[in-house]
Amino acid sequence: MGHPISQPDWKPAPPAQVEYIPESQVLFIENGQDSAVGDDFAEHIIVHYDNDDVAAPASLAAIRIDNAEYVLKPFVDAILAKYGVSLDAIQTPKSVKSKSGVILQTIVNDPGDFSYVIGPYKQPVATVSPGETFVVETADAFENRITSPDDDITKIITLPYVNPLTGPIYVEGAEKGDTLAVTIHSIEVTRDYGVSALIPEFGGLCGTVFTRTLNPPLPPRVMLHPISNGEITFSDDLDIAAIPYEPFYGTIGTAPELEAISSLAPGFHGGNMDAADVCPGNTIHLPVNAPGALLHIGDGHAAQGDAEVCGVATEIPTRGILTVDLIKGQAIATPRVESDDFLMTVGSARPMEDAARIAFYELVMWLESAYGIERLTAYQLCSQVARVRLANMVDILYSVVAKFPKRYLPRS
Repeated sequence: MGHPISQPDWKPAPPAQVEYIPESQVLFIENGQDSAVGDDFAEHIIVHYDNDDVAAPASLAAIRIDNAEYVLKPFVDAILAKYGVSLDAIQTPKSVKSKSGVILQTIVNDPGDFSYVIGPYKQPVATVSPGETFVVETADAFENRITSPDDDITKIITLPYVNPLTGPIYVEGAEKGDTLAVTIHSIEVTRDYGVSALIPEFGGLCGTVFTRTLNPPLPPRVMLHPISNGEITFSDDLDIAAIPYEPFYGTIGTAPELEAISSLAPGFHGGNMDAADVCPGNTIHLPVNAPGALLHIGDGHAAQGDAEVCGVATEIPTRGILTVDLIKGQAIATPRVESDDFLMTVGSARPMEDAARIAFYELVMWLESAYGIERLTAYQLCSQVARVRLANMVDILYSVVAKFPKRYLPRS
């Protein structure tokens, strides 16, 4: 028997604190937007102190942003600089909450310290509490190192250091046997282009290390795709319609109890599923198998076709707003996704039909346990109304999403 595996010598950071600030110490900002406020703020904002149009004092306890549910710290920093006031209470990762504005913790790994495996051994980069909303910044699949279509991708990427993730993020109170629920509110691209590529010995229609052929590898190729006004331009040389900007995270997962799994691999922990349903508006349920859950996230995509057939989508760096919650004492075997319209389960395996079997098995189990539909009845019902998405056919394991339309759930 080999040496036992030791646990890392670290303790989780305390959860972010929330302070309630009296209005007399709050700088009020009216900005007239209903959505999340980003780094750039409009010049028409109006500043009030104590509800009067007077100069703000030199030091404030908090800032309140009217008509905005979420407020990013860089936005606040810009306002403070603009008006020449200080705000000592705002220190990341501390969160300060006033009546209608929340300054969110921003989580990002230091350069050179990305996670390339999802496992229980790396020290967490941040701690969040159940119910907390926070910001996550991610690099693209190539660490933001591709800047030109002339770049030689074979010289830029070196396996296994591909698909960098932000994390691990420690969730206070998460224990083995719980379920982590991650709601994605928004995903913003942080540059004006996405990257796609052909990578030798990688993809769905060529020889790979798992599918050996005597044919020569495909030549490497890089494309940059401009992104603006919610649209992606595939190529100026091809006269086609713009591709809609439909962002999602290709990789999201929690640590297994023992293994450290490559960020390129999907599995029961989540990981690199490349499921386009891991998108804003949806909640992803992930199994908890290690203290703190140890959430990892990354691999932002601006667009991706089902199966991600060449192995690369429109890869982007992102800034996302997420909320985590815990479902205590309820274990799940595989990732689940819930939208307004569908219940979804993800299976990852080879061959592809086993991935589909895992997904549909877990969907039937969910319908039985949560909605009281007898197992074999749920099996037959899925055969009538379920949908399926091939998420990826290129990774170490293939991923299939089974989808059940909520309109067919019991009415009472």
